[in-house]
This record gives sequence, structure tokens and C-alpha cells, in this order.
Amino acid sequence: MLRLGGGERIGIVSAALVLIGGLLPWVSVTFPLHGTYVRWGFEADGVMTMILSLMSLAVIAVSKRLVLKRVAIASIGGLITFIALVNYLGATSMYVESSPLEPGVGLVMSLIGGLGLLASIVPMRARVEESPQAQGFSGESPA
Repeated sequence: MLRLGGGERIGIVSAALVLIGGLLPWVSVTFPLHGTYVRWGFEADGVMTMILSLMSLAVIAVSKRLVLKRVAIASIGGLITFIALVNYLGATSMYVESSPLEPGVGLVMSLIGGLGLLASIVPMRARVEESPQAQGFSGESPA
């Protein structure tokens, strides 16, 4: 039976945040006469962050070597954070026809999820699998 440590759990929750965030609005702008225009995550860079979050889930599930797992999760988390931060800073500094762009909830979730993946490598430890002896099976026949 596989037991996940605290770092792996944080990583899974963070990857899920990024995955869900890629499906939600990333940027919106409200025009006085035309209404609100919304740019969804899956229409732009959210696709890259969703693919990266799936990769991080695969690394957490499959990797047994702690150092490689930490390097991979840190790299993926750094890329997600960079993509989300560039989009967030771009959204907060741009105006379209004197209307400000506003970052959406999906962009913020992706940014938090990327930071969470970076933070998850600190408490991450080597994979522990329960041995049959730990489960109460000694392998000996009852006498």
C-alpha cells in the first residue's frame, strides 16, 4: 500500500488548483457600452499550465527517487509560476480603450498552485511502501 507524505499531498492539491484554474477566466475587461469580455485559461497560456500540472501529478505518482522528484516538481512549479506571473503582471498593467484588464480567478488559482508546487518540495520525503510485515503478515504459518 502506498503512503503519501505531506509534500506529495501539497503537490497534488496544488496541481489540482492549476488544473482547475486553467478552465476558469484568466482575464476580463469591461467596456462601458459593450459589456464584459472574458479570456478563459484554456484559450491561451492556461493550456500550458494544465499540461504542466498533469506532468507534476505523473511525477508525484511514479517517481521513487527523491532528488529527481524534487528537481522535476521544482522545475514544473517554477514554470507554472512564471507563466501565471507574467500573465498576471501583464493583465494588471494593460488598458484596452481606457478600460483596465482585470486578472480572473483562474489566473490567481494557477499562480497559487504554482507557488504551492514549489513549496511542496520542502516537506517531500522518499516514498514509503508498507511491507507485508508492517501490515501484520509475517509470512510464517501459524503453529
